[in-house]
Amino acid sequence: MTRWVLIIALSWTVFVLVPPIPAVRMFLGSPLVVEDRDARGDACYILAAADSFRERLGAAAELYNQGRVPKIIFIRDDGPGSYNFVAKASWTPTEWALDFLTHRGVPRDRIQLIDHVRGTFGTLQEAKNLKGSLPADVKRLVLVSSACLRFDACFPGMSRSFPIRRALILQVMSTTTRLGSST
Repeated sequence: MTRWVLIIALSWTVFVLVPPIPAVRMFLGSPLVVEDRDARGDACYILAAADSFRERLGAAAELYNQGRVPKIIFIRDDGPGSYNFVAKASWTPTEWALDFLTHRGVPRDRIQLIDHVRGTFGTLQEAKNLKGSLPADVKRLVLVSSACLRFDACFPGMSRSFPIRRALILQVMSTTTRLGSST
C-alpha cells in the first residue's frame, strides 16, 4: 500500500508540480521550436501578441523587403487603441500596425487581415482561424514569433534587464501537412 502511495505522490509531483515551472516548461517545449533565419514562403503570418507585436511587425516587414515573402498576414484587432495626434483620432491596433508596415515599405495590397475569432484555446484557435483564412496560393507559410516571448516564459521579469529585440522566424511550414486539410 505504501508503495502505491509513493508512486502516486511521485507521479503527481512529476506531472503536476514540476511542469508549471518556467524553466522546465521551456525545456519541455524546446523540441517544438524550429528557427530558420533564411525562411522563405508564399506569405508570413505574424502571431498575435500584445507586448511584442511591434517587434514581430518589424521582422515581417524585413522579410518582405528582403524578398523572402510576398505577403504579410495578421489578425485584425479593432479594439480600442491609442490616439494619433497627426490624424486627430483614436486608431485601432490594426490601423497602427498597417501604418507601421507601410512606413517600413510594405504596400497595403501586400497585407492581408484575417478576422479575429474568440476562443478558449488562444494559439490553437488562432491556428484554426488562420487555416480557414489562408488564400489557396499559400503553400509555404513563415510564422513570425519573437525571442522576447520565449525568454519571458523562462525568466519572468528579466526581459526588462536583458531585452531581446530580434524576432525569430519559425519553421517554414507546409500548410497542407502541418495545419491539416480539414477543420
